[in-house]
Amino acid sequence: IESVQFGTINERESRITGFDFNYAINYNFNLNSKYTFTAHLGIDTQVNLVSTNEETLGSFSLLTGQNIEVVDVNLAQQNLRNTELKIPTRTTVGIGFGENRKWFLGAEYSFQEFGTFDNEFLRIDNIAYEDINTVAIGGFYLPNSTSFSKSYISRITYRAGFRYEQTGMIINNESIDNFGITFGFGFPIGNRFSNLNLGFELGQRGTTDAGLIEESSLRVNVGISLNDKWFRKIKIN
Repeated sequence: IESVQFGTINERESRITGFDFNYAINYNFNLNSKYTFTAHLGIDTQVNLVSTNEETLGSFSLLTGQNIEVVDVNLAQQNLRNTELKIPTRTTVGIGFGENRKWFLGAEYSFQEFGTFDNEFLRIDNIAYEDINTVAIGGFYLPNSTSFSKSYISRITYRAGFRYEQTGMIINNESIDNFGITFGFGFPIGNRFSNLNLGFELGQRGTTDAGLIEESSLRVNVGISLNDKWFRKIKIN
């Protein structure tokens, strides 16, 4: 605020602890020697976190920037010294179908009743919560996995997909959504089945409505997948 002598300091700190449990079932079914169907069910159970909170309140000089008086807020009197954060259960379902070492297409959906979430120590007037929904679809294509003596390009794995997420946050009555397009390549190493994986994601989160900010991002992932033959002990007869 302009034309005032002192400003206000309000600092809040939370130390959060707890345990998270995930359960998953994966099912693979070979339709024949060529095609495979896969299914996945994952449950991330409700997490009850304990938050130990501290808060200070005071003033500082706008001229020098130095603190004038800072005191600890008595959170115990407000029953806010130790609070509980309940992260709702998240359920994920996925299915996929493809030709072995040739192509694959999969889809995944997850749901979380995040509208019940509340942080009583750090409530912000213009922020509310809603249920989280996430949809992702992707796949890969490998032209020829056994073309060791022919084209190197035919042994490159091509990947692509997209995802859409309702993040569960509502700011200024506007839902904050997250959208991403992914693509990547798996470059074979040597004549084995090991790969150097390179992936990219173009993402967009938020909105410019209601005076908010829309973020754009580029994420790059690099990884190496080593076949177990690399670690087999050599035997000499």
